[in-house]
Order: sequence, then structure tokens, then C-alpha cells
Amino acid sequence: PKLDHFIICLDQERVVGVVGLEPCGKAGLLRSLAVAPDFRGKGIARGLSVKIEEYAALEGIEEVYVLTILEDFCASRGFEMVERAKVPAEIQATREFKLACCAAAVCMRKSLVD
Repeated sequence: PKLDHFIICLDQERVVGVVGLEPCGKAGLLRSLAVAPDFRGKGIARGLSVKIEEYAALEGIEEVYVLTILEDFCASRGFEMVERAKVPAEIQATREFKLACCAAAVCMRKSLVD
């Protein structure tokens, strides 16, 4: 599989967490934040979130979007809800944005510039 723009957290040689970024011009879609069940509650998701945002900023991304059912977690990371219709066309055109499984997810946005 193509893993460009993904950050993987390892414990020894075992993958215990992952997060991805789909760049779309000056915006990006955060993807696939997941932590292995027996490693949850250890701050791995928060750490991966910080790292992918830092990476996105280095790539010239000015704002990131996420489709999530974890609204409280994302809000604690500075994301705000946004109407899907107000999301940049490049983000709306992504495969993930069109997936049926993401239709019920909340759309949130975070600026990476001051």
C-alpha cells in the first residue's frame, strides 16, 4: 500500500498507531487516525495528531479537515465543526469525503496558521 504522508507509531516492531494526511493544495484531510485497543489511553492518538499537524504545516498546508465520530477528541485538539458545503472543493473531491461510511461523520476544521 502507498503510505506517503502517513505517520506510524511502533512498539518494538508492532504497529500500534497510525495517522495520515491527504494534501489538497493549501488544505489537507486528516485520515485514518487509529490506535491498537491495548494501547489506547496512553496519549498515542494525541501524539500522532500533533505530529501530523506539524508535518502538514511543513508541507505548506494551512488548514486541516477531518471526518470523525470523535468530536470531543477533535474539539480538544482545536478543531471546530464546519458545514460540508463550506469545505474546499479539493477536500470534497477526495475519495474519503464521498464514502458512505463517512456520511454520518462530523466534519471539522482546524487552521494551522496564526
